[in-house]
Amino acid sequence: MPCAMIWSAEAFRAAVLAVALATATGASHGQIADMETYQESAGLTSMAVDCLAQTEDGALWIGTDNGLFVFDGFQIRREPMPDGAGIEITDLQADRLGRLWVATSTGLQMRRDIGGIASWSAVVRPDSVALGVDGKQRLTIDEHGAVFAMDRRSRIWAIPVPADAPASVVAALVPMPAYEPFVGAFDADGGPIRAMGSALWFGCGHGLCRWLDGHLRTWGPGEGLPADTWASLLGGDDGSIWARGIGHLAKLAPESDRFETVAAPVAGLWPATIPMAKDAQGRIVTAMDEGIARWDGRTWRRWTPLEGFPETALRALLVDADGELWTGSAGRGLNRWSGYGRFEHWTPLTGLPSPVVWSFARDGAGQMRVATSHGVAGLDMLTQRFSAIGPLVAPAAGGRLAADAAGTVWWVDDGHVMALAPGARQARVAFRDPTIQSSLQASNAVVLAGAHSAERLVESSRGPRREPLPPGMPAPSSLSAVVSDGQREWFLVDEGAWRIDRGTWEPLRDEHGTKVPVLGIATFAGPSEFWAVDGQGLAIYAVTEGVGRLKQRVNAAQLGTADVEFLAADRDRRVWVGTDRGVFVRSGKQWNLLDRDNGMLWNDLDGGAIFFDRDNSVWIGSSKGATRILPVRLDRPAPTLRVEEIRFGDHPPSRAAPAEVAWADRRMRLTLRTPQIARGRSMRLEYRLNGSRPWEGFAGNVLQLESLEPGDYRIQVRAAASVALTEPGAPLEVSFSIAPPWWRSTPARIAYVVALATAWILSVQGLRTRARAMRSRLERAIAERTAELERSRELVRSLGAHNARSLEEERKRVARELHDEMGQQLAALRMEISVLRRRGSGCAEASNDASLAMLLNRVEGIVASMRGVVSQLRPPALDGGLAAALEWLVSEFERHAELPCDIEIDECARRLSSEVAAMVFRIAQESLNNVRRHANARRASLQLRRIDGTCELSIHDDGIGFDPANAAAGYGILGMEERARALGGTLDVASALGSGTTVRLRLPLPEPAPDH
Repeated sequence: MPCAMIWSAEAFRAAVLAVALATATGASHGQIADMETYQESAGLTSMAVDCLAQTEDGALWIGTDNGLFVFDGFQIRREPMPDGAGIEITDLQADRLGRLWVATSTGLQMRRDIGGIASWSAVVRPDSVALGVDGKQRLTIDEHGAVFAMDRRSRIWAIPVPADAPASVVAALVPMPAYEPFVGAFDADGGPIRAMGSALWFGCGHGLCRWLDGHLRTWGPGEGLPADTWASLLGGDDGSIWARGIGHLAKLAPESDRFETVAAPVAGLWPATIPMAKDAQGRIVTAMDEGIARWDGRTWRRWTPLEGFPETALRALLVDADGELWTGSAGRGLNRWSGYGRFEHWTPLTGLPSPVVWSFARDGAGQMRVATSHGVAGLDMLTQRFSAIGPLVAPAAGGRLAADAAGTVWWVDDGHVMALAPGARQARVAFRDPTIQSSLQASNAVVLAGAHSAERLVESSRGPRREPLPPGMPAPSSLSAVVSDGQREWFLVDEGAWRIDRGTWEPLRDEHGTKVPVLGIATFAGPSEFWAVDGQGLAIYAVTEGVGRLKQRVNAAQLGTADVEFLAADRDRRVWVGTDRGVFVRSGKQWNLLDRDNGMLWNDLDGGAIFFDRDNSVWIGSSKGATRILPVRLDRPAPTLRVEEIRFGDHPPSRAAPAEVAWADRRMRLTLRTPQIARGRSMRLEYRLNGSRPWEGFAGNVLQLESLEPGDYRIQVRAAASVALTEPGAPLEVSFSIAPPWWRSTPARIAYVVALATAWILSVQGLRTRARAMRSRLERAIAERTAELERSRELVRSLGAHNARSLEEERKRVARELHDEMGQQLAALRMEISVLRRRGSGCAEASNDASLAMLLNRVEGIVASMRGVVSQLRPPALDGGLAAALEWLVSEFERHAELPCDIEIDECARRLSSEVAAMVFRIAQESLNNVRRHANARRASLQLRRIDGTCELSIHDDGIGFDPANAAAGYGILGMEERARALGGTLDVASALGSGTTVRLRLPLPEPAPDH
């Protein structure tokens, strides 16, 4: 080891450390670095991350070759730099007051938030030239908040911190004795600087310098610090100082005058800016050429791309306030080591025969043995890598490893019972029995389960002896596990839990004597608390003297509908519930979920793949590999939220909501961040209004509410529980009021009342005026209607009188016709018959024939007269239908009126009943009579046709016409109108002087009768 040492007691201790290290630095660590990457999809557009810093509010600041970025736990966004500040960020430092100091390729800037608005101040020298700071750790802040910087010429500057935000801050050169400038490299000129208490440590030459109380001291080989490029400095919690060189790590303990130095993995890619950080356990994490290395005070552990670390050079390291490890790379962006310090992982990359892990056991030599789907492997405690155990045979599917009291590990493979001695690398076939299916772990013993029976391996002077369990075990082939309450063993078989009582098998029963159902998965959390999986989820029983009383249930919905793969309880009585979405841990009354989002290698766990180690760590197997949960606190604080910005309407954003918001700005946009930046990606957020409505989820970290109504608002936002069993985060409250619009203000309401009263008065007056006008119109209408009714009554009375006179006239005419025609004919007939009778005795035959002929003519005349009278009363043509009757009517009209009449009749005539047809005929007859008597026409026409679902009768003439407005309606038209109303139709008479007359009758046309 290239160290120049003086053999004092302290030097001897350093040499011992170096010798121990020499045996450990040659190989990488066997565990997997499970890295979560943040690149373009997360908002980081520059992949060269050179420095990292976390401010007091939890925000992660990212300095890159192409600008400054900030991560709020949900999304990475670019932070605008002031004009002329440059975009290549070389260093970042955050102080306790929330200020961020940013070194760029062109100078140094101070950033602070004032009301949510970024304010920048440039740091300049007294000659107003920008202060140039080159490389990481060239800025430091002491315990009093004073800021110091190392420039490119290795000079130290003190920077005053103003209370306000001026455009520039003038730095002052720290006066101190001359010292050898830092031996830089291509990546930095000035050396690192670190404030520790009242002292300033910084790189000078090939060593270190300390400035304390006005005195400068140099540290080099004589003080245990070999010549190197000491690129990074770090302060320990105990007041120690750590230094990282290209090939060394040095520590100066408090009150010591000599460094303890050990060889470190070489970091020569960036020799003057080697990242270094201290994790939550006080271990030193630093970059090396092939990846990352960690010093725990005794040995180095290294992770390279073979163990999952990014392939590009490590440029930045940061352990955040929650102990999460963040790294910046030269070309892969930002990375987070998921579960760092709490979880360790192994996969086939680190020696497992298969990623599917079924079971664990620790042998008598302290070696961890793991059963996978492709064989059994053992863990090398020095390299922390697994190696396969020969012969490479795996337990039966889902089978388990079991260790006996002597520490021998047993498993079963296809009837071969395999035994692995403590510390051995080769297993042997202890015996072969095709009936044995699997091995199970009992209390310091091994149980072999077979198809028809089960047996226990018992130690004897000749080695393990097979001792059958008492006969009568129900369904031995279903035996899945053996659990203990601390006094006796319970066998999970036949969908129950069974114990051996005086040589017989007794199930666990409830207080009613019914067997407690157990679906092959159960555990005891103490001597009387029994957990079991049944058809409804998890059941928790209090067991006393073989009787279980149900205390509590955890249904499947509370587990997020996850399938339970195993149940186990550790020595602290924490219950571990393995599922296909992670492992739930119940401690007291609190539940925690460990899954992929917070450090587990995989969520889909394998049945029975859990092992509680002697150091309180827990091993869990999944379908991706093996995970070891370190003995640290599993319950983490509930996630919290903070306001990143809140915006109303189109106003600029701010960190706090105003007390009152104008109506026009009632659109709200709330952007949230979380100090637990490693957990933001897995958070699901929810909100509620005024504490009364149910919680509602929303996507991302931005809550938008549109068109808020006037009133007071109290918005609560929190991180939702991942499942019903776990607790949600503490709610963040934002309160404000939405002012009513001007038309809802108090003056406006008064104006509304006055306006409404005025409008009411005016409306009442208007209503009264309208009422009087309406009453007047109504009275006139009533008078007009009354007059019309009187006229109608007069017309009806006149029509009645006319009808009576017409009927009487018709009777007289019929009587006259009968008297004049038929009477005379009958009288003559009587006389002729008398004469014929007197002559009959002696007259010649010729005379009799003439008399009889004359008598016959008389009779025929009588018959003709009778027919004429009958035709006048009812035309016989109606018996042949309306069409025939109308044709007869037109022919009679043409014969008597001696003028042509066109006729057109379609099929609608056949759809009218005989009563309707008679009425239509009479209207047509009256219309044609009016044409013959009054029209003086040269031509007439009659049409009967179907139009739009109605039957229309139209009679038209080209006569002299008349003026309907001046002509009083005659009895003929009144009769036609009465007949039309009786038929449910309408009658329209259209005429004008000199233009003829048209009479239109419209009747509803009945639907045709269905065909049968």
